[in-house]
Amino acid sequence: MTEHDFVHRGVKVLVGNSLTRLRELPDESANTCVTSPPYWGLRDYGGENEVWGGDSDCEHEWEHYTRQSENTRNNDNSLQLKSAYWDAQEQGHCKHCDAWWGQLGLEPTPELYVENLVLIFREVKRVLTTDGSLWLNLGDSYWAGNTHPILKPKDIIGIPFRVAFALQANGWWLRQDIIWAKPNCMPEPVKDRCTKSHEHIFLLTKSQNYYFDSEAIKERAVTKSSSGNDCTDTRLTYGVGGGNTGLKDLRKKYKKDGLPTHRNKRSVWWVSPKPFKGAHFAVYPPELIEPCILAGCPEGGIVLDPFGGSGTTGAVAIKHDREAVLIELSAEYAKLMPKRIDTLASRTKIIEAENEKLGITKASFDKLFD
Repeated sequence: MTEHDFVHRGVKVLVGNSLTRLRELPDESANTCVTSPPYWGLRDYGGENEVWGGDSDCEHEWEHYTRQSENTRNNDNSLQLKSAYWDAQEQGHCKHCDAWWGQLGLEPTPELYVENLVLIFREVKRVLTTDGSLWLNLGDSYWAGNTHPILKPKDIIGIPFRVAFALQANGWWLRQDIIWAKPNCMPEPVKDRCTKSHEHIFLLTKSQNYYFDSEAIKERAVTKSSSGNDCTDTRLTYGVGGGNTGLKDLRKKYKKDGLPTHRNKRSVWWVSPKPFKGAHFAVYPPELIEPCILAGCPEGGIVLDPFGGSGTTGAVAIKHDREAVLIELSAEYAKLMPKRIDTLASRTKIIEAENEKLGITKASFDKLFD
């Protein structure tokens, strides 16, 4: 523990570089990881430059350069352009090995950003239990540079899938791509493409067989009547013979057991982004990650977030009777976490159940805690 580290209501907060602090955690000490790393080329989070990759035995000799500030670049970025800003950055490459000196998220190329995330999530994988999982939220951006062997100006870079495939190549099981659909997305002043209104959440696992509580995240079924007699669906999932035979078997099951009230959660999650007045950086809404924690971590387990931000992951974890370990680069941002955790953790399942009985909509419920 450093002087800035603390524990608040079952949430352990470690302040410092995520890669450095992850290396301090014991093997197989967390059940799941729910996180959203700094997006590539978005902003300066105020940390000191770190050495990434290369040879640990190398006595680095740096070839320094300056990466120009964001406000001087003509950047067609699909993220929050009003927040995308950093001052000129002094960075460097080692003359003798592949090491790079700089801040995560401000790498000169998307390839280097991906490499650095692979290093971090290699440590995350070590910290997870054998049946552990990783829920990774990433946004995309557009290329605005002039020199790249593949990318051209205005090309979408494909950051989320580049990272996901790199982690897959590094030994992770890539299980699912979940779409975070945003009903009230950030408007974009573009005329030659659609406004971006979604991000990706990847479910990756440490092993082929892993903990996943599908019952905990089931959603209400929309079925109001059984399947029709004249349907010609040939999917074998409805019966050995498929076609009408299979559908009739399903009708018999519904007649005997009743219509299902719930179904497996779908892979498109409609969740509205919410601003956080406590800081300038973006935070994901608690409703977005509740299914991740409920499905990926048993009660009493530990949720890890190496990019703790405002503490949302920790708040949702303790709300649902889990513990959490968060790592946050900035000591100033870490100070904001206790209040955020206290506010969000007070939204108990009992209150949600009562609201549901009263017919209060999700939108009106959220307003109670703005």
